[in-house]
Amino acid sequence: MEFRQRLGAMIRSIPVAQQVGIVVALIVLILASIMFFRWVTTPSFTVLYSDLEGSQVQAVIDELESQGVPYRLEAAGTQILVPRSQVYEVRAAMAAAGIQGTVVPQGYELLDGQSLTITDFQQRVAYQRALEGEIAKTLMAMEPIESATVHLVIPEEPLFEEERKPTTASVLVAPVRPLTDAEVESIISLVSSSVEGLEASNVTVADASGTVLHAAGEDSTGAGMGSRALRQTREFETLLAQDLTSLLTTVLGPGRASVVVRAQLDFDQRMSESETFGKEEPLALKEQTMEEEFTGAGAAPGGALGVDGGVVATGDGEYEYTKNETLREYGVDRVVTSITEAPGSIERLSVAVVVDDGSQTGATPISVDDVERLVAAAVGLDTLRGDLVEVSAIPFPAADDAPTAVEEPEESPIQAHLAEIAGGALLLIVALSLLFMGRSRRRRPVEAALKPALEPAPTLEALPVGAPEAVVPAEPNIHEDVVDLVQSQPEEIAALLRSWLADRR
Repeated sequence: MEFRQRLGAMIRSIPVAQQVGIVVALIVLILASIMFFRWVTTPSFTVLYSDLEGSQVQAVIDELESQGVPYRLEAAGTQILVPRSQVYEVRAAMAAAGIQGTVVPQGYELLDGQSLTITDFQQRVAYQRALEGEIAKTLMAMEPIESATVHLVIPEEPLFEEERKPTTASVLVAPVRPLTDAEVESIISLVSSSVEGLEASNVTVADASGTVLHAAGEDSTGAGMGSRALRQTREFETLLAQDLTSLLTTVLGPGRASVVVRAQLDFDQRMSESETFGKEEPLALKEQTMEEEFTGAGAAPGGALGVDGGVVATGDGEYEYTKNETLREYGVDRVVTSITEAPGSIERLSVAVVVDDGSQTGATPISVDDVERLVAAAVGLDTLRGDLVEVSAIPFPAADDAPTAVEEPEESPIQAHLAEIAGGALLLIVALSLLFMGRSRRRRPVEAALKPALEPAPTLEALPVGAPEAVVPAEPNIHEDVVDLVQSQPEEIAALLRSWLADRR
């Protein structure tokens, strides 16, 4: 009891702000402990099967539930995940039960949970396996590929650059249908772009039947290069023809010209390097001058040195010795030019244009020479490379008589006609509703307003004897009264109709 009193007194002595901070810290600590405990106790899941159909998913789930194995569904129900520690046992049990699925290769999850005692070799092998699995999963995401296997050969870093060996890759795919050249090129591009130092020419692609789709040493598939060149040529021709058609439509009018463009493009890549020396006087870059002079009355020492290093011969007399030596280094003008020609240059253009001469259509004819000059300027005609433009004027068939435009009636007759139709329909509804369902409070004001329009005109027998004919009331125009009522009280009429419909329901 005394301890509680001391504890309470100590808590009361703490400021309120600090008490709140302590409570918040305790709550955060408790929540963090709970989350950490759940994270530790939750098993790590990995992919058991993927790309499963509905019946296969149900069969796998039934088998897992019968074995009591926890599982998860991902990827819109096409992937099934199980605890990592049980994945191999579950696969064996599934195989024994006759259930098979597509196994997704493991990727970067292989690097999870590595121990601190892992060697450098094991780490490099694990990274290479993870990279192979990630590339295989990427290829399996493509629609025509059912499964894929990737093998990489990544050499170690050499001490000298000239000793470096190229990185290579081999890809085995199981397609659901024959792959096109464009799809094979996309596989090569994906694989070569995913590995550092891997060139597209070092990627080998084969299918499950053993057909080599791309062999190492080729820059691209031969058929793929041809299809790509043909596609680019057709795109260039189409764009040029569209520009010419737009130009001629502006000049001649729509439908009076037809254009066909054929282009011959050069897809060879060339590289040229030239070195040019200047013809001006060279410039001295370095100059060295040496001068020697010897004069004397005695004999100058000379001769060959002996074994002991002494002079073996001497001379007598007066000597004069002079020596001048100059060394110069000249610079030479030198210009090195390296040019790489990109593929796709135009080798030859042929343009055929047919225009209407106006003999049958009655259009104003135009000079063929004028059209030819316009087309030549638009395509950048170059006669040196053999470009050709041909323009012909022929009679175009006369177009069918265009349907005459129907003049829209004025707005007021349409509104009047619609008002008449709406009034008649509303009159019918009002008459039937008042005859069978006339008890709503909400429609009493409107019914009272409609009552004079719905009552029949009095007969002559009902009039007093001797009454003049002028006092006989004329038959009311019910149609006009209903239309006026609708136009003057649209909201009340709409509410009345809604209430009638609700009563019928």
